[in-house]
Amino acid sequence: MANYFRFDTTFIKSSRERLYSTKPTTDVELPNGILGFMGDYVSEEIRTLLVPTADLIKTQMPVVIHNPEISYRQESRTDSALGAYRNVAGKVLRTFPLSQYDVLTLSSDFFDMTGKTGTVTTVAVGDMFAIQPNLVAGTQLKYSASAPVSTANKVYFKVLKVANAYTPTFVSGAGSLYPATYKLVDVEMVIA
Repeated sequence: MANYFRFDTTFIKSSRERLYSTKPTTDVELPNGILGFMGDYVSEEIRTLLVPTADLIKTQMPVVIHNPEISYRQESRTDSALGAYRNVAGKVLRTFPLSQYDVLTLSSDFFDMTGKTGTVTTVAVGDMFAIQPNLVAGTQLKYSASAPVSTANKVYFKVLKVANAYTPTFVSGAGSLYPATYKLVDVEMVIA
């Protein structure tokens, strides 16, 4: 399966109230759904987007990257395929501040399942995830066997629902639907 890194703003209170323009401190391509922290202003309207550090994870509320996924290219069917969108490195991004009980919908490839044991090692309802000190999709949200302690994490994410995403956008030349079905995971942000 390809890494789609799909993110939907299912219920984010601030998306109806306030959004910010941020510029990452690192010059890397980032998918929507990456978590960071807001820093100081770099201009009148733009703040820095800080890479999560152990100290920020302990003391601050995160923000989530979410630029509109608009493609103006339409030369081929793949231009509108889900999972193709990435935020260009070094550009200003739209970010939403998060608050308790906000619900994010992320594709299952966002989650690092390292440490989960048993017969089911995929994302399941009730699983908990802690923010890791990086901006790397697929490793930033790491499985936690129990709710992370508040001295190490100000917030954590708890899985509410796991469902198949049946949203193929076109038929390939071989006659199969694309993109292939993948899992979408609803997580609720909880203050530790």
